[in-house]
Amino acid sequence: MSKKILVSAEYFEGFRCLAGDCQYSCCRDWRVDINKSAYSKLRSTRMSPALREQVDKDLIRSRKSLNNALYAQMRMKKDGRCSFLTEDGLCSLQAECGPGILPSVCRTFPRDVYRIGDLVERACTMGCEEIVNRLWELPHSLEFICEPMETVLFTSIIRDTDNRPVIFRRFLEVQTVCVDLLQNPAYHLDQRILILGMALRELAELEHTDEDSQLDPWLEKWAQLSQGDVLRESLEKLPRETLMFLMNNVTTVSSMGACSIEEATLQARLMVLSGFKNIGGTQRELNSANYLAGLPRLEEIALPLENIMVNDWFRSYAPLRSEHGIWWQYVRFCNLYSLLKFFLATLMTNEITQADMVHTVVFWARQLEHNTQKLNEIVDRQVANESDTLAHMAILIRG
Repeated sequence: MSKKILVSAEYFEGFRCLAGDCQYSCCRDWRVDINKSAYSKLRSTRMSPALREQVDKDLIRSRKSLNNALYAQMRMKKDGRCSFLTEDGLCSLQAECGPGILPSVCRTFPRDVYRIGDLVERACTMGCEEIVNRLWELPHSLEFICEPMETVLFTSIIRDTDNRPVIFRRFLEVQTVCVDLLQNPAYHLDQRILILGMALRELAELEHTDEDSQLDPWLEKWAQLSQGDVLRESLEKLPRETLMFLMNNVTTVSSMGACSIEEATLQARLMVLSGFKNIGGTQRELNSANYLAGLPRLEEIALPLENIMVNDWFRSYAPLRSEHGIWWQYVRFCNLYSLLKFFLATLMTNEITQADMVHTVVFWARQLEHNTQKLNEIVDRQVANESDTLAHMAILIRG
């Protein structure tokens, strides 16, 4: 029998929901889908007459859906709050019936647990305020705890490794090299992401191989390059294309659908600070002054920014998450980083607080990490336009 391994982000075990103290609750401004099993449980569980009446009213059957995973929805109030969210920020369902009554999306958020063969990994999404707080306050690069797995854990995503290429069977080794590249302190984060791109461009050529002997040289080469700074001189010569960077990100922001007054306000502020103007037809005007003024100040939050991006890479079990392939996954990652860099640098005024920056990261995560359709559209458009090359990614990364 093969050895089963559990790898967890260091904050995972200690995470506790802020409940009523959360300033950016996950119980508002989101559509909450309920599968058929959860719907049946809510319908059959004994509860007080008042709560039963509310369940009957606010649990809406999705009659047009043929997917059991989208069997029903929680009704949202006009202010975007879940109908079961009380004034003190708690859940009336959980308060009366316990956590077991909750749909899986409510019970597990923000946790992600997935399995690839005998490997199980655990992390959390940054759509949760408390997770971003924990990443922000870490005094060191994010660490991962690796240990033997004694019991079978619930996993939301499962990938078998039988009859799959070697990178699936040796996923932990590949992932470790990628994380080491992203955490190499000898380089600026921009440069680390570019080096990761160089590594993944080579790995993509091995994507379908079954031979360990073909993967071994890649692992050895890039493990060595994750130490030291032999590539620094060549990377520092790369030019910046600030206006192209801004246009790409402003276009993305303008297409986002804000779900709350707070999100709409942040979105509008970003557009104003970037100097965005429509000047007729497809012509647009931008002012890079605020972005360029804030860019040097990103050094003040270099470690939180690193931890946020490493967490995204790990929790999305990159580079194997997407059926589109390894390079597609890298293009996704570059777009996420580019937009977050744009957000934070543009908003980096003297008045900005840590709470403001945490709120911005949560907004970024909810708009893109949790909006697969939107992010896929962005990446697919770049692929279709042949704008998914490493040179184009350098523009998105460096700004």
